[in-house]
Amino acid sequence: MKKKDEVRIMTEILRRATLYDVKGMDAVNRRNLPENYPILSWMGMVTTSKHSFVLVDNGEIVGYALCIVLPYLMNDGIKTHDPVGYVISLAVDEKYRGKGWGRKLLQSGVDSMKAVSVVDIKLNVRVGNTTAQKLYESIGFKKGKTIDSYYEDGEAAFEYGGIPP
Repeated sequence: MKKKDEVRIMTEILRRATLYDVKGMDAVNRRNLPENYPILSWMGMVTTSKHSFVLVDNGEIVGYALCIVLPYLMNDGIKTHDPVGYVISLAVDEKYRGKGWGRKLLQSGVDSMKAVSVVDIKLNVRVGNTTAQKLYESIGFKKGKTIDSYYEDGEAAFEYGGIPP
């Protein structure tokens, strides 16, 4: 029970990710998502594209948005020469969910990618992850095609795209 003279001090910080955050981002990923990436992949994505963000509480990473921009889009084998953003992964530890942190992380990545004039932002989400689908749709992503057996465990994915306002 909270005493009337107690004050909650906010310790959460949302900031751009750096190479030093990779191990913490990987740890959040492994605690929260079934698909994981080799540490060298994390390092490459975070250092080559400055559009990822982390949520830090008391020095520990507790959430992230892993976002990259590629200088082109492959569309049915045709290469366009316009930059395209990708939300590779988004995860927030259980204790921090329901407080708007996932939305803030995602929006930070989207805003960062929009600042470099991407022509589209894409992401994939498990068909069974309705919570994430609602988040993506609420900020303006549009659901596209279904990709059968997209994930290692055989679950299909929905492809989302568009540039949220």
